[in-house]
Formats: sequence, C-alpha cells, structure tokens
Amino acid sequence: MLLDLPSGPLSVDNVEDAVSHLVTAAGDAPDASSLTPVTLRSGSRLHALIIGISRYERHPLRGAASDADAMHACLRDKFNVPEHQITILRDEEATRDAIIQELTAMRTRRTIDKNDPILFYFAGYGTSLWPPNVSGWFISRENSDEKMRAIVPYDSLFIDRAKCVPPILDRTLATLLFNVMEDKGDNIAVIVDCCYSANSETRGVTSLRLQRGLETEEFDPINGMLDKDILGDRGALRVAPGFITEDHRSKPHVFLSAYSTEEDAYEDVTGGEGELSVEGEFTRALLDVLHNLVTDKVTYVQIAQRIESVARLRPLCEGVDTDRHLFSIRGREHGRVAFQIGVDEDRYTLSGGTVQGVADDTEFAVYPSPDYMAGDTPLALMITANTAKPFGADVLCAPSSPTSSLAIGETSSYFAVMTRMGKLAELRLHIGLLEDLVPVMKAVAKDRLRDDSSGPGILLVDETEASLSARATQDGRIEYFIRDPLVQPHSLETLSVTTLSTPQCIHPVLMAASRFFWHLHRSPTSGQQLEDRAISLEMHRVVQSQPGWRPSYDRSGQDLIRSGVINVIPDGRTMYGFTVRNRSDRPLYVWLFYFDCSNLSILEYYGSRSKRAIVPGDQILLGDGSTNQGGLPFAFYLPSGQEFDVGLVKIFVTTEYVDLSWISQDSPSERSDAHCPNIQVAARRDATGDMDARWSTALITILQRPI
Repeated sequence: MLLDLPSGPLSVDNVEDAVSHLVTAAGDAPDASSLTPVTLRSGSRLHALIIGISRYERHPLRGAASDADAMHACLRDKFNVPEHQITILRDEEATRDAIIQELTAMRTRRTIDKNDPILFYFAGYGTSLWPPNVSGWFISRENSDEKMRAIVPYDSLFIDRAKCVPPILDRTLATLLFNVMEDKGDNIAVIVDCCYSANSETRGVTSLRLQRGLETEEFDPINGMLDKDILGDRGALRVAPGFITEDHRSKPHVFLSAYSTEEDAYEDVTGGEGELSVEGEFTRALLDVLHNLVTDKVTYVQIAQRIESVARLRPLCEGVDTDRHLFSIRGREHGRVAFQIGVDEDRYTLSGGTVQGVADDTEFAVYPSPDYMAGDTPLALMITANTAKPFGADVLCAPSSPTSSLAIGETSSYFAVMTRMGKLAELRLHIGLLEDLVPVMKAVAKDRLRDDSSGPGILLVDETEASLSARATQDGRIEYFIRDPLVQPHSLETLSVTTLSTPQCIHPVLMAASRFFWHLHRSPTSGQQLEDRAISLEMHRVVQSQPGWRPSYDRSGQDLIRSGVINVIPDGRTMYGFTVRNRSDRPLYVWLFYFDCSNLSILEYYGSRSKRAIVPGDQILLGDGSTNQGGLPFAFYLPSGQEFDVGLVKIFVTTEYVDLSWISQDSPSERSDAHCPNIQVAARRDATGDMDARWSTALITILQRPI
C-alpha cells in the first residue's frame, strides 16, 4: 500500500510499519493540553446558556460580551460541546424575556436528558434592590433592610427609563433553576461574573477598569406583582448567595462567582500594545484555569482554589455538591486516577493496587497536587517496585526520572498518575492494510504520541486475536466490529457507534474501547483471589412492594442466571435486581457495573459508596429502591433500530473498601442511552497493606431479545 507522507508517497507492507511512519512524520508530540481534552467523547452531554452584555445604553461595559464568546469557545474547543447544545445571548439579544424564556425552555427541552450537565453563565451587571413594601415580599424579620440580588438584562438600562424593565431577581432565578432541576436533575452549574453593588469611590476612577455592579438608584422600585406567574406567592423566598433558596431541601446547583459575598467584580484591559482587549478579571482567570486542565478529575471547589492561587481573586463557590467534578465529567467521563504516595521507612508506597489496575510494569508521573495543570513538570517518574498488592504497591523512581524532589520522611502529600499501564492492558486492535483505513492508522499514531495516559495503549494484532476491528463503509464512515471472545459467541457483531473517517473522530472510540475491554478482562491473580464461593450472585425480577414517591421492591421468582447467561425482556418496564450473599468469614464490599457492548459505555449499577460492607452470612438486594441500601432496580431496552443486544454485568468484590466509581464511562458516541440513572458521587480512595487482602470478579452475560 502507498502511504501518503509529507516527504512523499511510501510503500508499506503492513499496518505496524504504516503507523510507525505516521508517528515519525508527525514529529514531536504536541503539548499535553492539546493532547488530552477534558472530554473524551465526540460530543459532550453538557448544555449551556451563555449570556454576555456589554452594549447597555446606560453605563456600557466593554468586555462582558467578549467574555461570553470566550466561554463559548472554551466549551466548544476544550470540552467538545456541540454547537446545538450551546445557546448564547449577546447584548441586545439578552433581554429579560429572552433570558427567562431560555431558562424555562430547558425544563422541557427533549435534547436534555435527565442528569445531563447544564451550565448557566452570565457576564454583565449585577445590582441589589429593595423588596416591594407589600404583603408576600417581606424577607427577614431580623433584618428589614435586607436587599434582593439581581442580574441586569439588556433592556433594564435604556436611556429612556420609562422603557426599562426590572432586573431579574435572585428569587426568580432560583425558582427557574429549581424548576429545571425537577425535570432534568440537579447537575447544574451557575457561573456569574458580576457583583451586586457599586463602590462610588472606585467606580469611574479609570475608564480602563470598570466595575460590574450598579447602585439601587439606577432602577425603579419593584412592583409587587413582578414575576407572579413564576413565583406565585413565594416572593418572600430567602435566597442565599448563588440563587439558592434556603427553604429547598437540597441546594439544586453549584454556584461559582467572581468574588465572595459583597466584594466588587471588575473588567480590565489586557494584552500588549496594539492588541488590547477588555476582559472580566474573574472570567479571564477561570478560562486560564480551564484551558490548562489536564486531569478531568477536578472539582468546582478546586477550580475556585486554583483561581485564588494564580489570580489572587477570592471567588465564591456555593452549593452542596461543590466537590462534584467539573461539568460532572467525573465517573461518567473516564479519566485518570491520582494515587496518594506515602513513605514507609525507606520505601515509597502507593494508595492503589491491582484492584485499581496497577500492575507490575505500571509507570507513574508524580505531582504535588491531584489537580495539576498542563505544563506542570512532574516532580518524579516512578514505576512499581515489586508485585503489586490488591490495595497498594511499592514504587520507586524510574531510571529516566528527573532528579526527584521527594525526600524520604517528608510529610508533604504527593500524587501519582499512571502514564503507562503495561502490555496486558492494551486494546487488541485489527486494521486492514487499506487506504480507506489510513485515518484509523493516524488515530493509532496519535495515541502513541501521547506523553500522558488516560487509558491503556493500543496493540495491533491479527484479526483472530483482536477485541476490535475497524472497516470503512461505502458512505465514507468508519464502523467497528467486535471480535472479543467474551462477546462474539453471542452474535453481536458491530458497535452501534460509527464515526466520520477522521483521526479526531476515531481516536475517542479507540480510547473508550481500550478502557472498556481492559476493565472487562482484568481480574486478580490466583494468589490475590477470594476463596471459591466467597460470594454468590443471583439475578431475578423485582416487583413493587410499597408504593409512594420512593417505592420499594422485593424479589420475585427464581434465579434467572443459567450457566453465566441471563435472558432479559428489553421492554423498559420489566424490573430486575441482584441478590448478593456473603458466604465468607469476613466483611466484603461490592461494586457492580454494566458493560454495554453496543456502545462501549460502562454504567455503575451499584457501589459501596457508604463504605458499608456485607457482613458474613448476610445478603443485599441490589435494586430494592432504597437510597442507602440497594439503590434503584434495573430495566433494559433495545436501542432504536436494534433487534438484539448483548451486555455484561461485572461484579468486583473486595475485602477492603476502595472507590471504583471511576470505572464508569459514557459511550464515545455523541449521544448515549443510559440503562439506569443511579450514577453516584465518588468517595475518597483508601489503601491498605494487609497481607491477607483479597479481591475477586465475576461476569454475567445479559442477552436482550424482545418476546
């Protein structure tokens, strides 16, 4: 085959040679920030409403609209959010009615699935207003001077004040966001670059630095009937910072803003001579942090801390789930895991072991923080020193490591991230030597150029040895064939995912496949495995035993597992559960995942998030409907256009608690269909050096055929 290279056509005899020449032709690898986008799919599930207003008729700003454009570009380019999932309102478009209408529409928008991440971003003016002096608007008996915060839409600052509409009150925004939460879930982030008062001593001191807050006197008094259709009789809602009503049982979103409490927010001139631009100080710092992210395991509160450390701002981060990962990429979007390093006498120990995929030939980069940034130089490179244990491993500095700044006995925390996972973890991929498949070869070359690792590598093999193969279709797309021995006997031949024939579209599929088959196949060695029959697993139908807003379920009928295979009814209504019994003499922890062989997603069915073990002789019904025990029951359905489906349920059983929620991943397709909604927040990882530590896995094949 002739391979078209920058240096000219080159004849190659096999795919490995072709990939090697493509790697050489690509030159040095790009920097990490361009190699590792935060989202690994061809399309994020994030939905965003972005608002930026500079051209107010009274008191115009200069940088708010361009801040909105910059946030839009970041979501599109860094987080891979499709354009149709981003709504942007600039200047004259950002009227009061338009903002409220867009927030209201999110509640019923069919393209937004339950628990999809949602972002509301606002850059412009904020203000504080007195509540109406009428019944139903009295806010606080303790403080009759308490004002309402508000954001200022475009049509609140006309020169002709008679034409102006009121700003959007905090309680109106809080109610609209809560309404969205009721239908779409609480996976909502609110980011605002404004403040709620004007400092007369600093406002107007310089025309190059403008404050993003206005005095109360700029606006007419609020009418007691304002937003009656939204608030009803709840005008007197107590609203905490972040548009979070204090009478809600839970805070429905994460809130990140320019400054803490009553501090001022500013926009300022940046850039050199001839290239001046005006940006919000907070938005500029936020985007700098977001553009430099490498790990996708960064929380909102860590983002705020990073902004404070690099920009010397004091952002406000509010809400119950501020430790949720950025745009909820955590878990659903597979990323790397940072393992804490400890010191035991004269050796380094790692807080992760074979349960988390650490093997004898694993390599690590070491950083002083788990939320390191692109461009940060590792303090050291390390490798596993001896045979890894189930929940820990010894590590030492690699021969190629830079001079280590880690001092034995030092009490500082260090974190290790896997950079090489060993050949046993690699995806076994087959590519035919055809010109139509050169884009697939380029995707493999791109993977080999990564100087970091967010998943196993790729090994090119013959078709008989492959887990996955690629083929070009007549319409110019790439389709993927499943060759893995765990799946192929059940006659599922292709993924439901097809991609454009470009390396950028193909690479996320290969990365998802590498993690999918790695987790599917990995298991303990015989010396680390639990004794036979330490645990038993049954699957059965469940029926509702107690109705209500949170119904409970009981098992019904006999065990459905036959020789490791279950036939289920994929009608979306028949409910199933698992009974797990501990037959050993020690407490055991359980994680259960569903591997969807059609779209490469991995869904968490159950996790020991409360660190509650199943004690010896006890059992648990997974799918009993409870929030603190077995979780929701499971239902199956066939994707559109598919007459048959295959999945595998894999159970991980450990003698010590370990967080495995990071195994979950979405499909690399632009839109994946979730089989169950009980994806939960990950907990802090623990490690142990117990010589008697054990773990085991078991696989059950789920065949889905209509009756």
